[in-house]
Amino acid sequence: FALMPRMTSAQSLPPCSTGRIVNSGALTLSNCVIDGNTTTGSGGGVENYGTLDLINVVVSNNHGAVGGGIYNSGTLTLTNVTITGNVSDGIGGGLFNDHGAVFMDDVSITGNRSQAGGGGLANIGGALIGSRIAVIANETVAGDGGGILNDASLCLSAGTDFNACFDAHPDGQREYTALYTCDQQRTCAS
Repeated sequence: FALMPRMTSAQSLPPCSTGRIVNSGALTLSNCVIDGNTTTGSGGGVENYGTLDLINVVVSNNHGAVGGGIYNSGTLTLTNVTITGNVSDGIGGGLFNDHGAVFMDDVSITGNRSQAGGGGLANIGGALIGSRIAVIANETVAGDGGGILNDASLCLSAGTDFNACFDAHPDGQREYTALYTCDQQRTCAS
């Protein structure tokens, strides 16, 4: 499948804001980049407790205690998004979904790093549903899931680069629940 056919380079996108994004309401961001932010708390680039839609956005080179790129405890929809080069001191180098809901379509999670698991993404106690996702070349120093650490409902549909979910850490992916397939209506069936 062709991932990110519409994505432009981060250099050609304007900043989404002058700093990291903290959302507890309803927010849509499109055609911009969230880059180079640092926090000692959750979500180096984005911290979401509300409803957040990111469309054609690059989240890169951010650093946080957990969720180096994005921390989500609300409802997050990612469409044509690149999450790359982010670092977490805990879990979820690129994305940490903490008991929230994440819907992803046409998403690339590459080159992120965590200290304690889920180098690409960590999904703990929430629901993550996605199609056309690449999770490639992420790393965790300790813990499980170089690509994906999952302790919740994970649903990835056709077009997902499953091989990439098993990168950079010997046991690659830790699953506590069944892996489901999804249809176009985001409905999961075992």
